[in-house]
Amino acid sequence: MPGLRRVIEVPRRQWAKFSSWYGSLSPTKATIVQDAAIWALALLCIWWVTRGLNFHKLATSFKGANLWMLVAANVISFFVWWLGDTALFAILFSLVHKKTRFRELLPATAAQYFLQAINILAADGALVVFLNRRKGVRWLTATWTMMFAGLIDALTLSGLVTVAALLAPESKMRVALPYAGGAFGFFVLVALWWAWGRPQTSLEKWLYNRPSAHAFRKAGWREYLALCSIRLTMTVIQGFLYYYSIVAFAPHVPLRAVLAMGPVVQAASNEPITPQGLGPLQAILVAGLSKFAPRDQIVAAGLAISILGILCRLPLGLGAAGTFARRVLQIEAAGKHSAGKSEGLEEKELFTAAR
Repeated sequence: MPGLRRVIEVPRRQWAKFSSWYGSLSPTKATIVQDAAIWALALLCIWWVTRGLNFHKLATSFKGANLWMLVAANVISFFVWWLGDTALFAILFSLVHKKTRFRELLPATAAQYFLQAINILAADGALVVFLNRRKGVRWLTATWTMMFAGLIDALTLSGLVTVAALLAPESKMRVALPYAGGAFGFFVLVALWWAWGRPQTSLEKWLYNRPSAHAFRKAGWREYLALCSIRLTMTVIQGFLYYYSIVAFAPHVPLRAVLAMGPVVQAASNEPITPQGLGPLQAILVAGLSKFAPRDQIVAAGLAISILGILCRLPLGLGAAGTFARRVLQIEAAGKHSAGKSEGLEEKELFTAAR
């Protein structure tokens, strides 16, 4: 037992030292540390995916690609998701909080997309800050609203993966059927529980009546249908754009195979760890499509999708959206979720200028 206690004590002390050191950093330095950790993990994932590859062949794959098709597909993809997300969140915020116009929300979603390229951990904070500063929604309530948006994403993606596994049994998606089907059933039950609105046990009543869970309580079947329809449309369009990005490198990959993989690739692209799914996205493409084309072509296509996704987001850091993104980073790093009125006025002026 003393030996076990020492084994546990050493990492605990090291973690305490790290936490103390990290907490003493300024917001700017804390952001740099976050970015360094994120990119180190992304590079490690890329190394794992590309291990054993001939880098000369990988470079040749880029040289032989149809760059016009590749760039066009990814630029269209960027605008589909940026403008589509703006529409989705404008509708969501209007339904559960206060009326939110598309144009009013554009600076916040621009800041969110810019942060996805430089500090993915703070990206969703842009919309939380928008709700608090612009709409007067409490921090915790705004956070729960973003969790509700996550439920919409989970319902849509798990449902699409389930359908893809059923319609394309010959693809690698077939092995995901029991997991995706189980996840979809669980998320449907979660949505039904909130929509039913009749908690039975004390724990259910405590959860259901949380003031911050306003979005979950207010959403009915119409809200779920409207929001899931938007997300479904965006994801289906993205499946075709993935196809054109991949055939720019590997022209013999069939459309059916890419569409079947599309929801899982999109989920990897949205994972909140590495920018634009660097690492996981390429691993999924290789696992699902390597029988149709050489591995170096599939990896090159995956890297191009992630890199262009990052490059398309960087220009959004200019102007008012960039100023707002810097404010989000300061709040995220400093933990100033109890900031005073003066900061709220600054944010309001910023959004007014952006409009």
